[in-house]
Amino acid sequence: MAINPGPDTAPAAVISAARDQLVALGERLPAAWSDDELLEGMGALQLLRGAADALEVQLLAEVDVRELPRRRLQWASTADWFTHLVGGFKRDGRRRVRHARALTSDHTDTLAALRDGRASLPQAGIICEAIETLPLNPALRTEARWSRRLRSNRHETR
Repeated sequence: MAINPGPDTAPAAVISAARDQLVALGERLPAAWSDDELLEGMGALQLLRGAADALEVQLLAEVDVRELPRRRLQWASTADWFTHLVGGFKRDGRRRVRHARALTSDHTDTLAALRDGRASLPQAGIICEAIETLPLNPALRTEARWSRRLRSNRHETR
């Protein structure tokens, strides 16, 4: 296994090649496609979006760990740089960096679900935030889980 992959396997090269294919596909006339091609295309696009979002999460987490925006680009933080890169709001940049750290360390099952298309990026963020609100003490977590189940059972019987 190569530690230093060739330039044709670098993330930017692979992503640019995939983008070129998507742009070429987008220049075709969708009206010429069959109903099945349109529906299958939409499903495949969602799977692609999940894989791209998961890759972005991994890249963002590594950029943050290495502190590249601060050390190499003179940004105050990874969150500030990412906010500028994607054109978002500052609070969203901070949240996305926090989620990237969580998804690549403590919540790798959620990252896998994102990559496989079983969860979206907003859903993965909600999962990260919900887990952050759980108590750290295992006994309290169990108690919270049971009380949540009891509440949901009461709602179902009504």
